[in-house]
Amino acid sequence: MIMKSIFNKRAILILLLSISMVMEAQPTDSTLWTLNKCIEYALENNIELKAEKLAVQEQDISLSESRWAFVPRISVTTGYNLSIGRVLDETTYDFISNETMGSSSSSISASVQIFSGLKNLRQLQAAEIGKQTASLQAEKACNDLKLNISAYFLEVLCAKENIVNSESLVESLRQQEQHTSKKVDMGKVTSADLLQVKSRLAEAENALLSAIHSYDVSRLNLCQLLEIDDYTSFIPYVDEHENISYVNDIYPSILNGCYNLPQVRIAENNVELARKNIQIAKSSYYPSLSLSAGYGASYSSARRKIIGDFEDSYTYGPYPFFEQYRDNANGYISLGLSIPIFNNLSARNGVKKAKLEMQRSEYALETTRKQLRKEILQAILDAETAWKRYTGSVSYLESAKEAFRQISAKYENGAANMTEYTTAVSTMTEAQYQYLALKYEYIFKIKILEFYKQYAY
Repeated sequence: MIMKSIFNKRAILILLLSISMVMEAQPTDSTLWTLNKCIEYALENNIELKAEKLAVQEQDISLSESRWAFVPRISVTTGYNLSIGRVLDETTYDFISNETMGSSSSSISASVQIFSGLKNLRQLQAAEIGKQTASLQAEKACNDLKLNISAYFLEVLCAKENIVNSESLVESLRQQEQHTSKKVDMGKVTSADLLQVKSRLAEAENALLSAIHSYDVSRLNLCQLLEIDDYTSFIPYVDEHENISYVNDIYPSILNGCYNLPQVRIAENNVELARKNIQIAKSSYYPSLSLSAGYGASYSSARRKIIGDFEDSYTYGPYPFFEQYRDNANGYISLGLSIPIFNNLSARNGVKKAKLEMQRSEYALETTRKQLRKEILQAILDAETAWKRYTGSVSYLESAKEAFRQISAKYENGAANMTEYTTAVSTMTEAQYQYLALKYEYIFKIKILEFYKQYAY
């Protein structure tokens, strides 16, 4: 039963590995995904980022509306009325029963706000700040997306390397299993040694399956950000000759760029916007002056034209449409002044609320600055520690490999037992996992520092 179980596991494992090899066999340039390609693709296709860009467009519309507030409002109106029954004769001013009368009127008017306590100007300035803030929000979303893409991409690479190491371990243990089986047949070792090898091989095969699973999950997470449906077609690529070295030349300038980050500038804009809102609220204290003008005419079918001399004799005749519009045309110009005297303290309370909001924005700005400075300092410390841990893992891995090599040689010569051999295997495996994890942890920490550096001045 044990042998049958092991055979089934191996069959499944071989099938999975075959599928994986087919997926990654000789990829073309179009299917290779570098980190830069992933970032460029995500910036064009990520849905959340597209939503942020829509917010910028909305603010642009609001800004346009604020600019048009300085332009006079012009409107044209026209209408037609039909009256049936008892109507007024507009010529004789007598009431007429059972009569049908049609009438129409048309007008054009324009109005403009001359002065409103500079409210329109402050609203325009606030709209400009709003658009700038929306752009900064989109920039922050881009930055967050880049960092997330980098993190997921490195996870994919780490998982891919882990598969390679796991495959190598499985192959080594399989060879050891065959070798140990021959030794058992020759009576050089006991069946217990063979069982230890088989047990360690089963663990390695399960670890390989877990590594493949982690690789698929990490690709799935990354492809979700990239808006790629088929994650199985995603093949990461990295320059195998890329060297990992200690980077400390960017540290001094990083803190200088702290206040240039989008989140700080957004907080600064919120303070400035609160200041404009105070000015807008204060505009309610001032009088408002408006100018309006209009021109219109009307027509009525009941209206008749007087024909003849008023002193001698006259009659009533038809009054054509266009003649009525010409004769009835009139225009107007008006200047309106509104002086606020008492508004139930709404203006005063509005100013108080705006001032409180400004204080809140100032506190938020200071908090954002402190938090970012802390995050940058933390990133520097994390990078320094990650480098030390990575170099330590390199030494640990080299020592573990050398120990495994020596123990393997001793085991072949009968100078070491199977327990020592499997212990050496476990130690080397742990060292490889640790090395990979710390390697990509350090790379990601450097990516974070490089991100901060672009805002340095």
